[in-house]
Amino acid sequence: MLKNSKAARQFLNSKYYRIYIDEYQDSDVDMHNLFMYICKEIGIRLFIVGDIKQSIYGWRGGYVKGFKSIIADTKLFKEFKLKHNFRSNVPIQNYSNLFMDDVRDNYQKSEFNNEIIGFAYRERDFASSFISKWLDLTKNCAFLVRKNDDADVWSQHLQSKGINFIYLPASPLDNSNLESEHIWIARTLAFYLIQDRFSEYDVIAEIPSSDAFSFKKIKQMLSDLKSNTSNLDEFSKQTAKFYEYLGYTCSEKTSNEIQELFSVINNPIYIPTYNPQKYNHVITTIHSAKGLEYSQIIIQAGDFNLANVDDKYLHYVAVSRPEDKLLVLIDYSLNNGRNYIRVMSQEIEKTNLLGFDIKRDDVIKGINSSEFITTKS
Repeated sequence: MLKNSKAARQFLNSKYYRIYIDEYQDSDVDMHNLFMYICKEIGIRLFIVGDIKQSIYGWRGGYVKGFKSIIADTKLFKEFKLKHNFRSNVPIQNYSNLFMDDVRDNYQKSEFNNEIIGFAYRERDFASSFISKWLDLTKNCAFLVRKNDDADVWSQHLQSKGINFIYLPASPLDNSNLESEHIWIARTLAFYLIQDRFSEYDVIAEIPSSDAFSFKKIKQMLSDLKSNTSNLDEFSKQTAKFYEYLGYTCSEKTSNEIQELFSVINNPIYIPTYNPQKYNHVITTIHSAKGLEYSQIIIQAGDFNLANVDDKYLHYVAVSRPEDKLLVLIDYSLNNGRNYIRVMSQEIEKTNLLGFDIKRDDVIKGINSSEFITTKS
């Protein structure tokens, strides 16, 4: 539309002096091309924030090459670097940077008080026993895993041991196969229908150019939706009306979204997903936790093949979530678990080549479970 309409280009140019874009590394190809057209052809300046190390959505279209091309374009863009993660304490910052080539030299000398612990084990019972001792019940904690199935298994296991971690499954509405220009409607309605404190005003806030719509009418349509959440046919009819009111005609895609929405709101397993603030200790996937923060984080070393750059990005996202302390569970029955220690030692050696003098005990306290007869290196 912008290419074919001079009026549309002039409108944007008159309305926007600068556009601010966050999490740019997650933009897909089409988004990147649109932003570059707006900048280069229409002349609207961009202020872009992103982190290549958090490029973990390539599987659903994230186009990190676009972000890299912007950084390389020194004529059009000027790069500013934030060297520190203001969420985490210094030992956790050091640990997360240790594995990444481009920020390894940001290592800061500081006192280490066992903020990061690596616990080696072979049997899950030993791991859960240690978690119960390590966990500060007065502070929030997230156990981050790679796969939903694993999150569910761990949640059930921990609860069987009296450690109450609530499983937050990823919502099917976030699946990449549902991506469309109107999927935001189904996602917003899911929050409205499931989340305790998501009101009609929050729905309005999500609607682009909301001033063009009647709040009274939207409120009535939302009320009709709420009163028909148990009847698929009536719910589909009312939701389709809502889509149409917002300017989206009915199609196979909208029907699929509405059916998925109906399934989600009628499955109690997703209640915690849309109300995470109600639970102090949760278990979820790393992808779901991106952008969030917790006082305490638990990860599994076996979830990462650190020889793979995408896994390094995923690892960086996971270990940069905690504010206070991090527990790395190292399952020695898994190759990735055993290799984790080896790769960590290699990363420490690389850091020392930059002029530092770091030992493993300076960045992580290693503890072996009682099932190990001899101490592992």
